[in-house]
Amino acid sequence: TSRWQDGLDVVARELPVRQKDFYLLMPQDKFGRDVAELKREIPQLSDSDIILQMSRMVAGLGVAHTELDIASGTGALALHRYPVRMERFSDGLAVVAAAPEYQGALGGRVVRIGSMTPDQVETILAPYIPHENKTKLQRASPSYMNLAELMQREKIADAAGHLQLTCAKAGGQEFKLEIAPTGTAETGRNLVTAAKTFHIPTEFCRKRPKAFYLYE
Repeated sequence: TSRWQDGLDVVARELPVRQKDFYLLMPQDKFGRDVAELKREIPQLSDSDIILQMSRMVAGLGVAHTELDIASGTGALALHRYPVRMERFSDGLAVVAAAPEYQGALGGRVVRIGSMTPDQVETILAPYIPHENKTKLQRASPSYMNLAELMQREKIADAAGHLQLTCAKAGGQEFKLEIAPTGTAETGRNLVTAAKTFHIPTEFCRKRPKAFYLYE
């Protein structure tokens, strides 16, 4: 408990200093109340709840590049993940990678997550996602949909953390998957991708993902 409270003190002290125009982005009294409320609640909260509360607080600035990086966190910040990866396309959300046991979902369009549409889920998760516009929100939200503790906290997943996806293949036939969370960031390394399964050529922008400049 004391370590989390000390960590929160660091955030409360350093964030206003390091973020330009901090108090133009978030009223000082609101930030003070949020910090004080979370500090009081810490003894009753789980580690994941504290992480998510802090993430929501930082995301409240509305600055895309200022975040508590829970979507790719490791160590103490690592949350459990679902062994699937989804991405946004012009016609909606789709499964682009999955663990071998869910490989049948590859390429499927996600129609519902639990009882809600992907857009409804995105709206619920938006306060946790640093973004300045709809484009950034849509690009980032699939990574947050993959975080089991967040989906469970918002009651999108069930009490055990299981998530139900309703997907549709190209012909429109729907099918359901119940997915259990499996570990942390290491999960992503064992996924089968739609690109390899369907022999989709690598897009130019993805050929060298760590390069700052691309050329051919």
